[in-house]
Amino acid sequence: MSALAKSIGARVWSRDGDVDETGLKGRYDATMFAAAMALLVLGTLLVFSSTVRTGLSAKYGHDPFYFLTHHVIHVAAGLIAFWMTIKVPVRWWLKAWPWVLPISVVLLFGVFFVGESRNGARRWFSLFGITLQPSEFVKVGFALYLAGYLAKRKALVNNLLMGIVPLTIMFVVVAGLLVFQPDVGSVVLLGALVVSMLIVGGTRFAFMGVLFGLGALALVAILIYDPEKMSRFIGWMMIDETRLGEGFHIWNSQIVIGSGGLFGEGLGRGLQHVLGYLPEAETDFMFAVASEEIGFVGVVCIVLLYVVIAVRGFALIRICRDDFTRFLAFALTLLMSLPALMHMMVGLGLIPTKGLVLPFMSYGGSALVAEMVTLGLVQRMHLEATRGLGDG
Repeated sequence: MSALAKSIGARVWSRDGDVDETGLKGRYDATMFAAAMALLVLGTLLVFSSTVRTGLSAKYGHDPFYFLTHHVIHVAAGLIAFWMTIKVPVRWWLKAWPWVLPISVVLLFGVFFVGESRNGARRWFSLFGITLQPSEFVKVGFALYLAGYLAKRKALVNNLLMGIVPLTIMFVVVAGLLVFQPDVGSVVLLGALVVSMLIVGGTRFAFMGVLFGLGALALVAILIYDPEKMSRFIGWMMIDETRLGEGFHIWNSQIVIGSGGLFGEGLGRGLQHVLGYLPEAETDFMFAVASEEIGFVGVVCIVLLYVVIAVRGFALIRICRDDFTRFLAFALTLLMSLPALMHMMVGLGLIPTKGLVLPFMSYGGSALVAEMVTLGLVQRMHLEATRGLGDG
């Protein structure tokens, strides 16, 4: 690259068609990164305070630091995954997206044969003491696949037979494998992702109506097929009547949220979840834990941090330079913000329990690593999108 090209920030094309950007300066999105790190630090504190209780301590060898130790290990693994992801050029992902779906299907199939079963669900691989939940990474992979598919077939987004039907078939395959694990929460999230991507892609609203109808029928079929899901749905519809049964989680979640008041009980002082009235507090009901310990003011701050991540992610779309990165930025931003919204709605009893963690805050290895990979991808796109744009 010539000195003149470097000085004016011009793009110089190499012989193989790739862009030589060695001399161009880009920047990461420091605001988004700071918001995510703030959630990560606060989540670590809340994981510790929500897991130091007698029942859990006795279950795991009376070690009050069991969950904190493992969470810190997960955070370290997530930071390593983040660092590795930001080193990968976006053009590599552009070339790799067609392989994402087959790999995802193989992983989801493999769970049924060599996976580990917990609480009636078979979602995990366990190897040399390391547990991996493929569905968490399938979400990121499916976002890549959607971005590549819509960028390549943008002209066919309004063609039902050539554009919508193939994508719907792909989604049904992945969703079917997730349903049988079962992991309905991930199915709902991926369904929302597909619908949102098609809307921004310019699909006719008539097609969206058909997809909504098919989705509603699929959910009804799941409820009929799975009595446990049906009872959970009834528990959500009739929380007061089922507060000692299927509505137990949501009923207690609402109590925990309400007990926090304006400023909360203080970190580590949340009485309701410490006494064990809220099962899975460190994962599925982290929002309730936060509400009790840091109160309404603290929860508002958490919501604002997620809003910052969403706003910065959507702002990235405006400076992306091709359809693939625009679609990918939109999809990954949804993956970091939509689960947070759904998690909070579950805690408030607005939707049935989904088993979705609170991004960057809840306890969980695979989910946290996948979230950091998502953040790394967005940061890498921001770095490349701002190269040659100056400091403004």
